[in-house]
Amino acid sequence: CIRDSLEAFLASPGRTRRLRAAEKYRDHRIIISVTSSHACIAGHEQGDEFALDSIGRVQPAAGGQGICIMALTKIWWRVMLILERMAATEGGGDFEGTLFDLAMNCYGAGLPLGACGEIQMKVSVREPVSAG
Repeated sequence: CIRDSLEAFLASPGRTRRLRAAEKYRDHRIIISVTSSHACIAGHEQGDEFALDSIGRVQPAAGGQGICIMALTKIWWRVMLILERMAATEGGGDFEGTLFDLAMNCYGAGLPLGACGEIQMKVSVREPVSAG
């Protein structure tokens, strides 16, 4: 039953903090920025950005370009750290620091540029633009 599932979900303080954070940061976007690109088979280039919402859902890009699954699998734990930091903050969030400034690459071991090329990525949080 959905009601039982919801009650079980909300019984966890961590989950309720995550829900409050998702609501608090609903207008913010988690941005994955490509800082460099070499022979990327998916066509990702330096300057490309991909946005996720405060729940961690990939948002559609204006130009219709999606993010490569290999890039997404390499950067997901940084996104999870930001989601955890959102849930841990009752006041304003601090999403800067050496951990977030360190670029991550998308390829695994093996070929010099991996099986599909290489991109470097950083993750940040973009606050909504205020209308005023």
